[in-house]
Amino acid sequence: AKRKGKGQKKKHRRCLSGGFPPITKDGYPAHNISMKTDVVIVGSGSSGISAAFELYEKGVPFVMLEKGNKVGGAGKFGAHGVFAINSKQQQKLGVTYGYKEAFEGLTSYNHYFVNGELLSKFLKWSGENIDRLERMGLPVTVEKSEQKAHENDPLVYHKFNDFKAKMENWDQLAQKLNSGNNQVLLETEFKKANFKDDHLESVIVNTKDGELEIKAPKIIFADGGYCGDNELMRKKIYRCG
Repeated sequence: AKRKGKGQKKKHRRCLSGGFPPITKDGYPAHNISMKTDVVIVGSGSSGISAAFELYEKGVPFVMLEKGNKVGGAGKFGAHGVFAINSKQQQKLGVTYGYKEAFEGLTSYNHYFVNGELLSKFLKWSGENIDRLERMGLPVTVEKSEQKAHENDPLVYHKFNDFKAKMENWDQLAQKLNSGNNQVLLETEFKKANFKDDHLESVIVNTKDGELEIKAPKIIFADGGYCGDNELMRKKIYRCG
């Protein structure tokens, strides 16, 4: 085997001390060394890419992990619109359906199997989220739902203006986020988090080429919960019959 030259050794040391390892043009770590960032985001669906955009706007470095070979998840490929109350569009149209009605309605609709605190935060920030979607290049317009089961619902459905353009803009947004001190890593799966004295030290991930350590003090899990984990589904979901 050939011996590494001095330049190669220096490059390797810089990565270990806090920079980014070489990333291929397709978004994959080039080889198994460590990297450092402020925040690790697990998942690139609606939650993950929204968190990444929030950090991007505030200038906070991050690494976003996606175990698939494309960013998106259900938010990109499935959703045609989003629920919101008290958006500027609704206010302009004089929609009076607000927090109290939405909280009670969604709680009842889901047979009271809801996280009340989380639902409350979602509703209070949902109107602001419509403005964020606009800044992300994913504009929506409030209108009646096209679904038969929801045709008599209050005016809360905000539909993406152009579904095809939404798909393209989502990819462009990921490219925009994958710049500067930020990285979007594809086919990279979260494996475990390392703690010391109850503080996060690093995150271990599996890439196409092996294991990679990402040193970071904070992590955001935006991977859709445990729906993709068969073992946890068996343990946590009630069985009928």
